[in-house]
Amino acid sequence: MATRVLIAQLDEVIAAGAAAILRDRNEFEVRVLEGKSRERLRGLWPHADVVVAGYEAAVALAQDSAGAARIMVLTSAHAEPQVRVALELGLQGYLMIGCKASELIDAVRAVASGQRALSALATSRLAESLSSPRLTTRELAVLRVLALGMGNKAIARHFSLSVGTVKTHVKSINSKLRARSRTEAAASALRRGLVRLPDDEENFPPNPMPGGSRTPTVLQYASSP
Repeated sequence: MATRVLIAQLDEVIAAGAAAILRDRNEFEVRVLEGKSRERLRGLWPHADVVVAGYEAAVALAQDSAGAARIMVLTSAHAEPQVRVALELGLQGYLMIGCKASELIDAVRAVASGQRALSALATSRLAESLSSPRLTTRELAVLRVLALGMGNKAIARHFSLSVGTVKTHVKSINSKLRARSRTEAAASALRRGLVRLPDDEENFPPNPMPGGSRTPTVLQYASSP
């Protein structure tokens, strides 16, 4: 019997491309979700064996216990916290947009059979995440303004902290990121997607912190302050 695949991608070009690749194989019965209705998606996914969805839709579905469909992400989102949060929610697959057709086919087969399917980049992000202690919410907030070039005194004024407390946070950040300097810590955080610079804020709307300061999103990744 053919594997029933539901594609729930907001980008019509990506959805059409994924559908064409899978329909070229007789082993898949493919349906593309039309429109952006989350309710319609919830109504269809229990009838699928595998759901191939964008990041937000996949995360929303993972929080819904109805149905037995296995969920796979096809996305451009590759920040370390995003990958870890998705997998912690139970998503079975994580592929990057632009992957090879053979990767998509193999991943759908794997997820349909109950196995995990991760892209090389997602695997790398997960390994980095698991090998490093989590930053606290406050450390993430300090790290973001540090990445913007703020010195200790400016950071202290920004968060209404003492300079000594800021130095303690920076020392902890460097230790957790295995960085030898604040510059190296900032570079590592940006590469891993732990923080985003202002130009990227439309993809990561900031969360409020005490005193009106802001931190990066996806803070499910952070430990308690």
